[in-house]
Amino acid sequence: MKDSKVKKEDWEMWLAHWSQVAHPIAPGRYSLSIYRKNIKKYVKGKRALLLGATWQLRDLMAKMGLIVDVVEISPIVLEAHNHMCKVKKRKENLIINDWLSYTSKEKYDLVIGDASSFQFSEKNYDRFFKKTASWLKEDGVSIQLIMMN
Repeated sequence: MKDSKVKKEDWEMWLAHWSQVAHPIAPGRYSLSIYRKNIKKYVKGKRALLLGATWQLRDLMAKMGLIVDVVEISPIVLEAHNHMCKVKKRKENLIINDWLSYTSKEKYDLVIGDASSFQFSEKNYDRFFKKTASWLKEDGVSIQLIMMN
């Protein structure tokens, strides 16, 4: 990336647009209740990897006490979502990278993404899901809202 410095006008414009987006593009109350229920039921530890900067999931995981690595390709999107988060005390590590290139020595209890598969063409699904599995601890869980192209 040439310039990761985000102009205030850029994220304010993006933020104004994003606040109008509804489910299924952005997770709503019902989706969040399903995420919460499945995290409580299946996730044993506290380390999570979030694919994308989705503020609703970041707030949910902060309320649940998770430590989250957030991987987002766009600095503008990341900064906009930072301002949209309602929970201000979050244990997060913010990472600018694309998911297929992201590597981590960390293994996660949870890999989560809202409509993350929708970011790829069908030819990259296998690669994406193998990558997702590589980030998980042996007993880790991946929770994804799947939207196929």
